[in-house]
Amino acid sequence: MASTYTMMDGRIRLYDSSQITRTEQVKGVIEADNGVYTDHSTAAHDDDASTFGPVLEVASEDAIYVGDTNPFAQIKVALDTAAAGAGALSVYYWNGTDWTSEVEELSDGTASGSNAFAQDGVISFKPPSDWTAGNGGISDLSSSLYYVKLTIASDPSTPPVFDMLYPIDGQYFDLVFDGGDLSAPEGRGRPEEKPVLHRGRLTSNYHYIMGTDEPITEPQEVSFTVKLDNAINKTALIEALTCGNPGSSGWSSTGVSTKTDTSLVSGDGTAVSTPAFLDSSKKTVCVQIVWSRDGVKIGREYNEVWFDPTQLSLSESEDGVEISATGLIYGSIRTIYHHAYQY
Repeated sequence: MASTYTMMDGRIRLYDSSQITRTEQVKGVIEADNGVYTDHSTAAHDDDASTFGPVLEVASEDAIYVGDTNPFAQIKVALDTAAAGAGALSVYYWNGTDWTSEVEELSDGTASGSNAFAQDGVISFKPPSDWTAGNGGISDLSSSLYYVKLTIASDPSTPPVFDMLYPIDGQYFDLVFDGGDLSAPEGRGRPEEKPVLHRGRLTSNYHYIMGTDEPITEPQEVSFTVKLDNAINKTALIEALTCGNPGSSGWSSTGVSTKTDTSLVSGDGTAVSTPAFLDSSKKTVCVQIVWSRDGVKIGREYNEVWFDPTQLSLSESEDGVEISATGLIYGSIRTIYHHAYQY
């Protein structure tokens, strides 16, 4: 069942899954080595000849702090020397009080077996609701960045040497709106559970059987109407909604997102990918909408959304541009607190 929201103001961010490196920030990547802090932002930003390491000894409480001006959900790691015996990765964040909170939905693409930084990969996590910009009382960090703290469980026999360790994102296009309406489901459907009686009686043999997975995989509708600023590039907006190339600072190449970018959880708990479109020219986008109500931030993420161009309309008035869009959600639906592409 769809929920309907009246939004006073907020931001819609449309994502393509093509990865881009976040703009380099001052003091974005800081090594803490036995109480000595070193800025490696320049060396860590690009996969090039510049490297840094070795770091991360447990005994001296070493860590790597990765920060950006905005919350992020992915860190790309490219190694010059792979680590051996580093143990599991832990990722903490500054919540305004301490560094003791760990991120949720952590996925370490650098791990081999149970050891982190053993291969190139992407570290991803869900941006926390209480993530706060600040240096956590460490003067060598910037007070204006959002940081996570990376630690490992064991002293590695071979320490990692990094070519790149920096936040990445999907290509994105922003719509800042001043008032609008949203209608969308809060989650995906579940298979029907059918009761089975024992010869028509409720006995200890009474049980349920689960129906097919169609309610999980069938598309669900999302629609929104929002008022935009007159300065919005309307051609670029339609390009972003249809996963083309809007040519903006955050999205500068033709999008590649498909209906198989993410996976869903079936009735028996296994991950399944939605089948690709028969029409290979049809592409999807990730839609993130974050708005405020009574000072509280509210956000939703709809993955693998296909917008039929015939269901997009723009109208202009003296005080702005209004867009109405209706799409079909094929992927996951999540509550979010910040704009940050996780997949």
